[in-house]
Amino acid sequence: MSYTPTKKLAKKREKALIRRLLISFVLVICIFGSIIFVFHIERFRIQSISITGSTSLSEAEVKSAVERTLAGSYGYVIPRNNTLFYPKQKILLTLPETFLKIIYVEVKRDGLRGITVSIQERNPYALWCGATVVVLSTDNSKCYFMDSEGLIFAEAPTFSDNVYMQYYGGAVGNGVVLGAHYLPTTDFRNLDQFVRTLVSVGVESKQVRVHDGDVNVYVFGKTVSASTVLRFSIAQPYVKSLSAFNTFISAQVAITTLQKYLSSVEYIDFRFGNKIYSKPRK
Repeated sequence: MSYTPTKKLAKKREKALIRRLLISFVLVICIFGSIIFVFHIERFRIQSISITGSTSLSEAEVKSAVERTLAGSYGYVIPRNNTLFYPKQKILLTLPETFLKIIYVEVKRDGLRGITVSIQERNPYALWCGATVVVLSTDNSKCYFMDSEGLIFAEAPTFSDNVYMQYYGGAVGNGVVLGAHYLPTTDFRNLDQFVRTLVSVGVESKQVRVHDGDVNVYVFGKTVSASTVLRFSIAQPYVKSLSAFNTFISAQVAITTLQKYLSSVEYIDFRFGNKIYSKPRK
């Protein structure tokens, strides 16, 4: 079979095209392989992780959590611990989820081969001690720390005295306690401010229980039966409850002291607006 010049030229062009495609493919493979090689060079991979700011958390535990986040690769190509492409945002999100004590995280590169992870832990503000007030004492072995927003974030040790305000009941269910909120943040802040205002005017209390829309503030006594209970309603604005308390107590302390009067009654009920009920202690 003979080839015409046109067919010979077409065959030649086809071979040239295939050759160019093969060369291009090889170049792409080489470039891609070179990029992967560069990404895997040790000098561009994170080798050191420094943890700062931990107080009660173990630096080793936090570091281990960061190392797990940096393990593996993106699509089996780019190592996650590459200093240019490490998952900074994932570290910022993962640490507070892993450790409830952590409220703030900052991550900075430390040269080409290291990062510094700075954390801030939640400050204990109050205690959650279960659904029901059993004993008003220093026994808080089953209590948990809460922060100023009412988030329960860690088990609390036993203290020698009532260092923190103790809260009971609330919106905490029967399931997982850690990570739960005692009340919605705004509601907790308002309740806590109200209780601490009562304390500031002379009400000696460290125990508060919220249940079925009621707020019980326990005063004095080493047991529940020996204490005086101040009853308020969550539905009633705390400003109004405080005003009712001040008006009622002002009339009583005119003839005795606040402490003596409160110890003389079992409860004072402020849940019904202007109608205030109390029961003398037998």
